[in-house]
This record gives sequence, structure tokens and C-alpha cells, in this order.
Amino acid sequence: SNQDTGILSRFPIVRLLTDGIVVQVNKEFQVAVFTVHLSPYPYEPYDFRDGVITTAEQAITSATQTRLPEIEPVVEQIENLMAEGIPVFVTGDFNEPSHLDWNATTAASNLHFNKVVSWPVSNTLINTGLIDAYRSEFSNAANFPGNTWTPIRTPTEVYDRIDIIYHSDSDAYTLDDIRLVGGPLDGSGISVEGYASDHFGVLATYTLNPI
Repeated sequence: SNQDTGILSRFPIVRLLTDGIVVQVNKEFQVAVFTVHLSPYPYEPYDFRDGVITTAEQAITSATQTRLPEIEPVVEQIENLMAEGIPVFVTGDFNEPSHLDWNATTAASNLHFNKVVSWPVSNTLINTGLIDAYRSEFSNAANFPGNTWTPIRTPTEVYDRIDIIYHSDSDAYTLDDIRLVGGPLDGSGISVEGYASDHFGVLATYTLNPI
């Protein structure tokens, strides 16, 4: 665990990493799991709303200066683990949207301020070889936005998908299901009475394939 993140595992933890762990799933199989909480400000969707920035280039510059340096140490570990043949999962509150969401389709649908933005953190993780679990199941971001920020509804709020699960491409497991977790009245896939977070949760279920 860190100051505001943690990982719970019923499997033995065999290696500690920066913002992550390696667990022994069975005699033959290990996986690495990371969880991160990147800087919330400056939050570029709010800056678009408030007129602080007006172009995709400004948003990319801001995010590159703020959150990209925070994810780079994790990316270095991911690359090393994948070189060892260890599957990798990365989860967390990235406090930055995904380039898979701010695309031409959503811009044409009057979403995300009609902007196409190549957000640096999601781009970096995808280019490392990871797969966005939610987008692998729901590829159309206009029809299935999957917003995790926020269940709290206000007239000026900007809603976006900033809590994401990534996994490496592997024949060792299959993604069975991924849903948002929230309260009884917020339209989430899994309803929890008394849900109190200002973010939707994201729950992904995987099956380990026979080797």
C-alpha cells in the first residue's frame, strides 16, 4: 500500500514493486499488479470547461508536464516484467482521460468539448503493449462512455472515464466481464447500497486459462 492506494491479494506476494506487486497464482504462474493515483491538477477537462485552455495541444502539454513523469517509473517496470514473460495489470485513478475516449467519433457526437486529444498517459500505456480492459469490451466510446468521474451530478460537472484497468496481452487469461460499480440510482452495472465514493468503481473479472 501507499499513502492513498493499496492492493489486496489472496495469493502470495513474491515481489514488491514501486506502486505494485508480483503474486504467485499457482506453481507455474505469476502476475504483476500495479495501482496508481496520479496528480489531479491541473485537470485539463476542467480547464477546457473554464476556458483556461482551448486546444488539444495545450491539454497534451499540460498532462505531459504533470502526470507523464509520474507514470514513467511504472512503465519502466512494466517493460522489464513483460520481458520476463510476466503478465501485467495496471489499475488506478489516472486523473486523466484516455485517448481512446477523446477521439473523432466522440468529438462528432458533441462529447468532450468536440476535441480529439491524444492523452499522454493512456497513449504511453497502450504503446507499452497494454490493453484497456473496458474499451476492449465496449469499443464505441460515444455509445459506452464508461464515465467513472463522477456519480455526483451537478450542472457544471465534466464527466469522464479516468479510473481504468489495463492488462497485458496474454493467452494465460481471458477477460470475462467488466462493469462500473456504484449506487442504486446512478445507472452503474453493479449496485452497492450506501455507495459513498465520488468515483465509480471498476470491476473486471478474468478467468485463468489452462496451460
